[in-house]
Amino acid sequence: MTKSINHLVSFACASLALLIVVVIGCSQPPEPTPAPTPTPTPIPEATFSVSAESVMAPMEVGFSVEGPSADASYTWTFGDGNSATGATVSHTYLDIGQFTAVLSAEYSGTLVTAERSIQVQPGVAGWITLNAESVELESGQTFQFEVEAFDELGNPVDGSAVEWSTDPAAGTISTEGVFIGGPDIGSWDAGVIATFERGGSKVVTEIAVEIVYGEPSVLMIEPATIDTRVTWEVDLQATLFDDAGHEIQDFEVDWEALRPGDSISTSGEYIPSAEVASPDSPLIIARVEVGDKLLTEIVNGEVSPGILDEIQLTPAFSPLTPGESVQLSANGYDRFGNELVLDSVTWTLAFDVIGTVTADGKLTAGTVAGRFGDETLEVRGFKDGIESVSYVAVEILPDKPASLEFRSPDDSVPAGAASPIQLDVKDQYGNEITDAEVQFTVWGGGYLAVSDVFVAGLDPGVHVNAISAKLAGSEGESNGVQEASTSVVIRERSSDFLAIDVEDVQGSTVYMINLITAQMVPVSRDYLRDSGRESMPAWMPDGTRLLLTSNITGESQIYVVDPFHNIKHQITAVSGGALMAAPSPRGDKLAFVRADNDAGGWDVVVASMEFNNAGVPIGVISLEDLEVISSDATRRNILPQWSPSGEWLMYTAVDDRNSANVYIVDADSPDAESGFEIRGASGLSWHPEGEEVLITSTRFTSSGNVSSVPFMLNLTSGITRELDVGGMGVSVASFSPDGTELAFVDEDTSALWLMDSDGTGLRQAVGAQFQTTITSWRPRQLELPTDETRIHPYPGEIISRSEITIALQDAEPVALIETDSGDITVELFAQVAPKAVANFVYLALNGYYDGLAFHTVSDAAAFTGSVTDGMGGMAGYYITSELNPNALHDRPGVLSMVASRAGAVSSEFVISLAPNPEWDAFADGQPRNCDTFGSECYVVFGRVVEGLDLLSAWDPITPFDVGSTPHRIVGVSVRTAIGELAGTRQ
Repeated sequence: MTKSINHLVSFACASLALLIVVVIGCSQPPEPTPAPTPTPTPIPEATFSVSAESVMAPMEVGFSVEGPSADASYTWTFGDGNSATGATVSHTYLDIGQFTAVLSAEYSGTLVTAERSIQVQPGVAGWITLNAESVELESGQTFQFEVEAFDELGNPVDGSAVEWSTDPAAGTISTEGVFIGGPDIGSWDAGVIATFERGGSKVVTEIAVEIVYGEPSVLMIEPATIDTRVTWEVDLQATLFDDAGHEIQDFEVDWEALRPGDSISTSGEYIPSAEVASPDSPLIIARVEVGDKLLTEIVNGEVSPGILDEIQLTPAFSPLTPGESVQLSANGYDRFGNELVLDSVTWTLAFDVIGTVTADGKLTAGTVAGRFGDETLEVRGFKDGIESVSYVAVEILPDKPASLEFRSPDDSVPAGAASPIQLDVKDQYGNEITDAEVQFTVWGGGYLAVSDVFVAGLDPGVHVNAISAKLAGSEGESNGVQEASTSVVIRERSSDFLAIDVEDVQGSTVYMINLITAQMVPVSRDYLRDSGRESMPAWMPDGTRLLLTSNITGESQIYVVDPFHNIKHQITAVSGGALMAAPSPRGDKLAFVRADNDAGGWDVVVASMEFNNAGVPIGVISLEDLEVISSDATRRNILPQWSPSGEWLMYTAVDDRNSANVYIVDADSPDAESGFEIRGASGLSWHPEGEEVLITSTRFTSSGNVSSVPFMLNLTSGITRELDVGGMGVSVASFSPDGTELAFVDEDTSALWLMDSDGTGLRQAVGAQFQTTITSWRPRQLELPTDETRIHPYPGEIISRSEITIALQDAEPVALIETDSGDITVELFAQVAPKAVANFVYLALNGYYDGLAFHTVSDAAAFTGSVTDGMGGMAGYYITSELNPNALHDRPGVLSMVASRAGAVSSEFVISLAPNPEWDAFADGQPRNCDTFGSECYVVFGRVVEGLDLLSAWDPITPFDVGSTPHRIVGVSVRTAIGELAGTRQ
């Protein structure tokens, strides 16, 4: 390789220290001294000298002939392809290796050669080349670096000249260049360093090293074992390691709950279900997939019950008898029903009288029977510092019966009234036995109804040993007496109807309850058809008419109503409205409430009233006719009540805080100081004997509720006595005309109850579904049948009873019943049931049946009702039941009078559309007990001869079919063999 002389000189100056023999200066070569002209000499040997035999490239080597001849020509070849001439030359070697320098000397045609060996070594360090500029490997893995070193001219240098070093954090390397990855994951820009130093020159090469994760080999889940409770969350953490034990950061876990109902989120939030799991149960599986490698780990554990939530007893607690023992065990449960093993249990009885209980739960009953409340036995359980308490109602049953005794011996029962039979059955310890199986037998005075209720007959007097009681069951089930008996006093009943005010979603309606048949009907069919509502009934003193309030005109006014003939008249026309009518005992005055007076309050007022012989009021009471008894702008003065003598008026004043006070004033001089006040009470009724009034006063009950407690206040002595009404609160109440019975409304349920004034015979008359608010007894004594002298003539009658009786003698009457869909002709059996026929004809000819509905139609019969379209006819009196074994309901077309018991025939009739033997008073020729309530002994008094097909074609209907339109009677005419009866309506 040829280089310019100037370049070589410059390079030689830079590498002066490497010259072995200095033959060339470091400055520009001097001008050569002219050689002297040689003298011819013999040809010398071809020998020469060199400045160096071993040099580092690039290096200039000087060559000179020893003993040169001026006549000789010298030629040099340096062995690297270069040559020169002259006795003294220099040559710069660039390549490395061993070169042979040859001197050729020619003199006079003679050629002589000589050679010398020149060793050229690599020069100063130039660069190195590696088999990798960066490496990536796992911890512990090795990498063999392969290196080539070059001097600055590109001549290769033995690689062993390169020295290796590392960043200690990256790993280690041997002198042969074997690199071992370090334990830490990371990247190092100078992880491996290769140093090449030669000729005073150093080359340093930095190699980037990255230690990466190895193949995943270990999946670890924390916690390794689950220990939790049902529904308690556990956070699971997954850690992934490679073969070198490095924690791998970036990976995804597929979690799966192994039990049905358990759940685990993608982040490892494990929530067990409410089901427990025994220790070492497989609960969770975790899967990690990296590349084609799948690692799985199953996590076992235990799911314990939750914290203590409740205590339950085993066996299930059953009632005990006196002295009986039971061994109880307490079991703890979490809120999911999982059982817990309790740490400890305590047992405590609330009362010593109940018995005893041991520390291990053995309960022994005492001798006092009863159900002692829900917190009688206290059981406390403890688990893991949590306490739970359970209360058990302990019930101790009475022992075997030892005695029987009627609670009310010689009980007094109103005629026709129902009275529960109250029998005390006790065991040997005096405990009352309420579920003893007792067989009652009624020997006289009435009959036994369902639920051991005695229904009094209609025969007043003392019935000795009328009711007997006998313990049922075999011998040995009793410890003492097994039979008892009592007498019953049947007393005359001072009323036959009870008027009540019933609230419903549309307002209120006045109904009458038949105290014999227990049927309830509205007082007027017109009130069922118009938009007005009536309320607050009060009977007139003669018992033929009712006073009530109606808003048919848009403002509440008082009307007088004949409920038995559907006749009504308005009696007040007072601005602001008239409410709560109270007629005086003589029927000549009316006390009522004027709502919304000029000052904004409610007044109690009194006005005179007068009627003509037909019961029609003479004149209408207006504002000018009123005498104000009480007036206050801030109070509502309500519920006026006359004393039995008519001298006093009682009313209740209610303020804006709903606080009530009772005032009793002189009816003639209401401003006189003779009146007095009863604070904190409401006045309900005046006892017929006149000395006592029934009031209610509020009181807090044990349950924290407010109850209106009834008291009887003696106006002379000031002594009060509480009435026992079975623990109920009383909102309204009224006494029967003779004071022996009380009707009251339970303020919580609005059900109507009846009871004897002595506290016996408590019985429900109307259920809570009717929402009763006001009650009023009809002042007419119960009579079955009704004495004809007490049967009032039909108002405005056009034919009298006596005329009908004469006209029907030896007659063959036929009635034509005209309906809205055709006529029905009936033959009347005047010889079989003369009273029933005469009663029917009297009512028919005087228009009683005009407009009445067939309120019930079925496949068996068609019933026509009373004037109120309700269930059961009530003309205001009763006639004798004429029962004949030959007059039966054995075919369609039989006409009969409806009666729920013997002697209760009034006005309702029914036409059979099929045989109805259950209505017969005789069965197989033998009489039935028709005095029993509901016996349905109907009186046959005729048969249909034409028009039966008309009735059979009618659609079925009942009185409760809302929106339906029943068929109605247009009129009834009667003819006999002599001709049509006089007075028949056209």
